[in-house]
Amino acid sequence: MSKEKDIKEKYGIDNETRIYMANMKKIQLCVWAIVVVLLLFFIRTIMYENAKGMKEVALAEVREAMEETVHNTKMHIDSVSLRVQDQAMVDIMDLMQQIESNGVISLNQVLKCMQVCDENYIGYALEVLYRENNGEIIYVSAFDRDISSLSYHNAKMLFERSPVGDYKEFGDKSIAIFISQENLDTFVKEEMRNYLHSEQYDGNQYIWVNEIIDMNGGMNYAVRKIHPSMPELEGEFLSTYEEDAVGNHPYKEELNGIKKEGKIFHSYYFKNKLDDEVTEKYSYAEYYEPFKWIIATGETLEDVYAHSESISERNMNYLMALMLVLFSVFAVTYWLITKLLDEQAYRFKKRILAQSEILEDMYTTMAVGLIRVKIAPEGVDILKINPRGLELLGINHKDIDKFKMREHIKFSLSLEEAEAITNLCWSLNEQWESCISEYNVKSADGSIAILNVRITLVEIQGDSKTLQIIYQDVTEERKQQEMVISEAEEKATLDLMTGIKNKQSITEILQARIEEVNQSHESIAIGFVDIDDFRDYNTNYGHLQGDEVIKSVASILSELIPGDVGRMGGDEFAFCVVNVTSEQMEDVLQRIRERLNEGIVLMDTDTRIPTPCSIGVAIDKGKDLNYEEMVAKADEAMYVVKEKGKNTHHIVSNINNSL
Repeated sequence: MSKEKDIKEKYGIDNETRIYMANMKKIQLCVWAIVVVLLLFFIRTIMYENAKGMKEVALAEVREAMEETVHNTKMHIDSVSLRVQDQAMVDIMDLMQQIESNGVISLNQVLKCMQVCDENYIGYALEVLYRENNGEIIYVSAFDRDISSLSYHNAKMLFERSPVGDYKEFGDKSIAIFISQENLDTFVKEEMRNYLHSEQYDGNQYIWVNEIIDMNGGMNYAVRKIHPSMPELEGEFLSTYEEDAVGNHPYKEELNGIKKEGKIFHSYYFKNKLDDEVTEKYSYAEYYEPFKWIIATGETLEDVYAHSESISERNMNYLMALMLVLFSVFAVTYWLITKLLDEQAYRFKKRILAQSEILEDMYTTMAVGLIRVKIAPEGVDILKINPRGLELLGINHKDIDKFKMREHIKFSLSLEEAEAITNLCWSLNEQWESCISEYNVKSADGSIAILNVRITLVEIQGDSKTLQIIYQDVTEERKQQEMVISEAEEKATLDLMTGIKNKQSITEILQARIEEVNQSHESIAIGFVDIDDFRDYNTNYGHLQGDEVIKSVASILSELIPGDVGRMGGDEFAFCVVNVTSEQMEDVLQRIRERLNEGIVLMDTDTRIPTPCSIGVAIDKGKDLNYEEMVAKADEAMYVVKEKGKNTHHIVSNINNSL
């Protein structure tokens, strides 16, 4: 004690705090070493991120250029298509003038003019419809010189589907010259092939085209139409099962992107022909719907990143200078922080002690029982227990040393429950791992309580474990929960206006009662009640009075029917009675009708009005009764009542009057 006092007088603090401050100095030295290592790593990361950033910039520029290249190619296709159509129309009109200038119109003359067209024009596959004076329509294809007869309807459809054509009548004869979309597309595709083979792009970039055959993919899903870099591959079929140099499926990935968004950026790998080195190629593809073409372009990532490397090197010196500045700023900041830490360390112990006192007060006044125990193969030791814990477990503080978890204790825990808690304690194997359980327990006075037990593993030392166990009496809380649930379930089955069963509840009850009598072989009556001319109450007396009528009828039915009653909605009610005869049911219905015809007194007046109803009932007995059939019979009885003129009842029964 004297040594402790000497240290406190010399340093102004106790020995524990002095040791803490010495350890803080060691930690500071370690932090300095870590800072230097982190700074070097930070510099390297910045350099790497700079290079990475330049690559991303270069890649973004290439993406933009690829999109523009493919977009321009699609625009060029549209331009060629328009130009070809315009030129084709001019040539067709010229051919038509030649035919007209010859005067006499015949099939031979048409064939001769088509031959002249093949020799002098740009090689369209013309199609001609020639109508003779007898009405026969002859079809001629310049592509294969096919001559055949067509009906007027088929000839008209063929001509109207063509994008380019001309039609003239020559007396009782006529000629239509046209070119099909397919033939025009063939001509445009060939021109685009020649164009792409001759076009020059930046670097090693070029355009290639694949034509889709099957949008679902698979073998031969597409054909390679145009490939300027390797024209020997044109006409080759493609497969989505095909793998690149690293086992990916680039054609499948490309097709999925085209189907989803009509375009896709993606990369794939191929082996260099010179050295078999695997190279990654970045590609952009876009779909051209009219030709079912996938138009694509690409460039190796080596070419993309070549430019970014030179930019990255120029930034390196600047980054190094920036790092030196940052290091200086950080060093000064760290020195200031350590000075502040030294000043705060002297106050640390005092704050800890103050907090400990607060925690101790909280620990003592907690509404839950808290026990900290150390369990080991040789036994259990209580390290700490608060007053509430002593109270819940029924332990006298003088007997704490005798406490054994496996022994029966005053509050609730049976031998089995104490054993279960012990097993839970041993089952926790990771620090701060927790488990929660509840027990119905019996206290010393015989009352039953519900105890919530939470066990947390605080520390592991070899074969022993330190655990914190919280006991909380949740009896009242659980009772309140059960009451709330019970009330909610009860309200859910009732009709809000009348207080009797609602439609869903009475329907379930009817079905359940039928199942019960199927087992007991008792009789059952199911009935429906409708308030006659209910609209008149609302019209003559107002909706509030109409609600009172519904409530009155519900009250009478609940009072006089010796069974289950519910409201089906509006002015309709349903009921069932078990173990009843037709004669007994007749008496019940007679009393109900008498009360209903007595009626109710109107609000704010002394006037009494009757509330007549129509009642249909079905009674049956057996072991195979069916809910739907019983309801149908009750509806049938109700129909009979309506036919009689309402304000009466009818029973459909399949049993004798005696049970």
